[in-house]
Amino acid sequence: MGQFSYTDIGNKDAIGGLSREFYRRAGKYYGRAEQWCFEPHVAEEVFERWLAEEGVACYLGSFLYSVELEAGRIRSLITENGIEVKARQYIDTSYEGDLMAKAGVSCTVGRESNDLYGEEYNGSQVLDGHQFSFPVDPYRIEGRPESGLLPGIDVEPHVPGRGDRRVQAYNFRLCLTANQSNRLPIIKPDGYDRSRYELLSRYCRAGFWDCYGSGEKIPQFQRSFRLGFVSGVGAETSLLIRQDSLACCMCEKRGG
Repeated sequence: MGQFSYTDIGNKDAIGGLSREFYRRAGKYYGRAEQWCFEPHVAEEVFERWLAEEGVACYLGSFLYSVELEAGRIRSLITENGIEVKARQYIDTSYEGDLMAKAGVSCTVGRESNDLYGEEYNGSQVLDGHQFSFPVDPYRIEGRPESGLLPGIDVEPHVPGRGDRRVQAYNFRLCLTANQSNRLPIIKPDGYDRSRYELLSRYCRAGFWDCYGSGEKIPQFQRSFRLGFVSGVGAETSLLIRQDSLACCMCEKRGG
């Protein structure tokens, strides 16, 4: 359940069925009727017990390797670790549509232009929300255009309604804690390049801190934070806030 801890919720009354049952089972772990934010290991335990109750075999770490087709239908699939699966029906619940891609199903990556199907909101657009709320110097050396633009900034002009092959940023939803005995250090990974996150760092210094204000308290002293993306005007600039950049950003905020 990689980083599954924070749930985006519009209207809870619209959520029912198996989805609602999941939140009730998560709530049972914390002694509540329902729990909408939880530690990833709790979500994992809920799913594992659920699968065991229904007698469903789950193969972890079994990534798709190949698909055998027969008359345009999937006959079998093989995973990277050598598991062969044959079934009457196949459901692609992968994050990126891996099974459909291997089976040759046509798809569109990114967003289509408004003109393609005569629609209004397909292509690139600038709205009131999810945009930069504070001015940020875009140059590698602040105040010096000749130094070039920061990573993540697009020099192309914004064309409303234009299509592209960009996808939404991947992000983490992680749990932080004020409980010293329950802490693990955030370790800088190999190959970490701090300059890739300079745009985010400047945005935080300019006054943006909602990425940490969007957290929700979880029982047992944890707080779940949704670290997602911020869109820049004309660029749809996605700020991928990795766990390792979190510590850097927090240090700057505190003057460390």
